[in-house]
Amino acid sequence: MSSARAFPELRIGKIDTAELHRRREASIREAIGWPTGTDRDHQVNTSIWASEQFTVQLGKPGKEAFRSSKTNKHDMLPGIFEGGRRLGYTPTFEDVWFTFERWAQNDAAVVDLFGCLLFRAAYMLDHTEMSPNVWRYAPPASVIAEIDRRKTVASVAGRHVPARVLLQFIEALALNEDVKYHTLAEDLQPGTGMSRINGGIGRTNSLSTSVHVIAVLLRRRPIVGLIERLGRSQGMAPLDPASAKAVFELLGD
Repeated sequence: MSSARAFPELRIGKIDTAELHRRREASIREAIGWPTGTDRDHQVNTSIWASEQFTVQLGKPGKEAFRSSKTNKHDMLPGIFEGGRRLGYTPTFEDVWFTFERWAQNDAAVVDLFGCLLFRAAYMLDHTEMSPNVWRYAPPASVIAEIDRRKTVASVAGRHVPARVLLQFIEALALNEDVKYHTLAEDLQPGTGMSRINGGIGRTNSLSTSVHVIAVLLRRRPIVGLIERLGRSQGMAPLDPASAKAVFELLGD
């Protein structure tokens, strides 16, 4: 990747944690308030992003709403829709990592950009308040244009979808993580949901762990360190802002 001056809008600077907490809480409250269906065969979907061909939606209720233990009554099923039809495969964070691995073998620059974008998304730096307390992910247009120019695609249910669509799907996964951990904490002890979220659980840990995976794929961090942290921390190995800036030049000041 060329000089950091190529995309100055990616620089993270000093993160305003109070603003992050405000944005996360508003997003969680909004998602909890979305309409829900009666079961997984009768979901109600809410769209959070749309292009001419694709939309990213979250359907309620999701499967965790019907678990016998650790029930997440606000669980949602993120999905990519094409022409109003849900693509039949719903990738997890781990599936997304395999996609990053394939990309890294062909176009490391796209994976580099994804690492920067996902780290910023972990702290909701590129979210825009569309209306009071309604936040939507809007990554820098210049970066998305560069990703589009490289024509990188992801395979979803046998269908090739542009990388920017996968990016918005990952945002849906992250939102669902925030809702999950807020709900589980609230059900155990009312009033603790946001305390747990503001401690880094959910979106922040999940996305910055994906950034750590990208750093390893780009051979900028050791794989042994990643494996050790994943095993020790129940599948989480987040990069902190200082580490991320050291690994991704474009995030630097």
